[in-house]
Amino acid sequence: PAAVPTAAPAATPAPAKAAVARGPRGELRVALNTLGRERWDPILDSRAGHAQYRAPVFDSLLSFGGGGKIGPGVAEKWELAKDGLSWTFYLRKGLVFHNGDPLTAQDVKFSLERTMSKESILSEGQRLVKAIKEMEVIDDLTLRIHTKAVNVTFEGEMTPVVGQGGQIMPKKYIETNSLDYIDKNPVGSGPWKFARHVKGDRVEFDAWDKSYRGTPHFQKLILLLVPEESTRVAMLRTSQADVTDVTAETAKEVAAAKM
Repeated sequence: PAAVPTAAPAATPAPAKAAVARGPRGELRVALNTLGRERWDPILDSRAGHAQYRAPVFDSLLSFGGGGKIGPGVAEKWELAKDGLSWTFYLRKGLVFHNGDPLTAQDVKFSLERTMSKESILSEGQRLVKAIKEMEVIDDLTLRIHTKAVNVTFEGEMTPVVGQGGQIMPKKYIETNSLDYIDKNPVGSGPWKFARHVKGDRVEFDAWDKSYRGTPHFQKLILLLVPEESTRVAMLRTSQADVTDVTAETAKEVAAAKM
């Protein structure tokens, strides 16, 4: 008799591939020629070197993007009143500081008031004193700043490029801790969380996954203070540093050496 066909056995499913671990990994070591005054309180350092180590930790109200244009920062949008005498800033939802406190319009107002205070050594603080009439917290995500006169370039003061006026500090944290403590244990909302500072040597950061700027690719960022350019280049050659700053002439030499 003819054979009765049977159903083909079910194919054995291929084993599922192990999930690829995602998130920041490894470390990035950057050798720099300066770390400014190495002060962490944003109102106590007016030298340009501060940007090297404070920009990773602190966010600004607005940013300075490509093409020389001012872009969103902690504020996702903003507008100038028709009479030119007030600016309204609308903050992003869900922002938090590194210690878990929510970032609100109260923190922005507080930060600007600190920048304008007598304790501040920032030159832009005095410019803001002359420019700002009053600040009005509309709600947790909305701040309106009234100016004393029409000032169409005021938004530039809220970026880290023009000045430090836009750096956002945590109101509750600063009000409940000593000034010496906050200058040694900074808390911001940027993509890097302060980990360790060895004055005159290095600053270390850990990746922070709740920043609007995104999560870093590296788990740790290490900034190394190395004043001598030749030493920085040598560190680059021996993989003691991954990135460094050099003069244009040295950059050509390094590129020609095909490191």
